[in-house]
Amino acid sequence: MKEINVQMITLEQVNIIETVPQKESDSNFTDADYRHLAARKHEGDENGNTWCKFASLQIPLESEALGLTDVVIGDSRTVSVKESESNVQCEHGEIIVARKHHGDENGTTEYTIAQVYARINTTKILIPCVAINPEERTCKESDGSYMEIAGKCMVGRRHNGDENKNTTYTFAHIAVPYVSVMR
Repeated sequence: MKEINVQMITLEQVNIIETVPQKESDSNFTDADYRHLAARKHEGDENGNTWCKFASLQIPLESEALGLTDVVIGDSRTVSVKESESNVQCEHGEIIVARKHHGDENGTTEYTIAQVYARINTTKILIPCVAINPEERTCKESDGSYMEIAGKCMVGRRHNGDENKNTTYTFAHIAVPYVSVMR
């Protein structure tokens, strides 16, 4: 009789970089190396500054023996929302990779959301990853504190009102569901 074993291999967050501040009313946070958003902070109103942290995901070294070689970010989509009524939540296994905003709280915010995959060996076989252990953090939008959870990716953000109202961020680990069959 064969035994099926399923384990979740949590991807590691590495190469964290902090952006230079940008005026929120004309901000465009994207990363040429296609890292994901790991954290965000904002001070003041739409004329205040916003910073983000980007990070890469990698296969844990001990999991490379299973044949998992690298992480692939692909299949992206853009979501546009009115900032003062925004609620953006990624689907299972997606992460936020970019954020643009124009104007005040009545302006438009665009999020680029992408699916995460793990590659098996150096083949073209990709395993869709999943988000696990989601957690939320809430702050006053304008308070100037980084919203982040170490090792977790930003997978959601909701905000109603202006900079004096609260913003809630959702963070999660991204994991590879790995199935093995034992004889």
